[in-house]
Amino acid sequence: MYHKLIFLLLGLMTHLSVSWAQTPDSLQIKISEDWLGVWKGKMSLYSASGVSQVIDNEIHIQKISPQRWTWKIVYDDGKNRQERAYELLASNADKGKYQIDEKNSIVLDAQWSDNTLLCVFKVEKSQIFTTYRLLNHTLYFENVMVRSDQPKTTGGQGEVPKVDSFPIRSFQRGILKKQ
Repeated sequence: MYHKLIFLLLGLMTHLSVSWAQTPDSLQIKISEDWLGVWKGKMSLYSASGVSQVIDNEIHIQKISPQRWTWKIVYDDGKNRQERAYELLASNADKGKYQIDEKNSIVLDAQWSDNTLLCVFKVEKSQIFTTYRLLNHTLYFENVMVRSDQPKTTGGQGEVPKVDSFPIRSFQRGILKKQ
């Protein structure tokens, strides 16, 4: 029964991805001019007990060339201002493939889908899931960090596969408006 459910879900996902591939207007895979500009707002840092800190947050996006944009992220807690002057590169924009070049030998793969840039990467013992989403003239910037070295494994009984879940270390959400 479980295997049938997995195959049904995989078939549905394959059908949806083929449908999206056949109708590119329904799935925006290229960065639009709407993203360009200076975005400012607040980023809330969450812990298990709720909001632990709120800081100023900015993202500056400017077109350098048809396949390259500035992607500067600013964090400012009132005492320290951190500027991260990255670049966004289109490695295969027709397939939604992008990269974030941190300009220090680190280049992160990213996927563009439905007006959202998604990126997953691992730093030492932490895995970070990052999303940038433009919705109703607001740019949402979120990071979820998990401890990748401490999985909790469940399942594995009979036909049920083993599943690892990971403790969440932190969650950050920036809500930014174009200036």
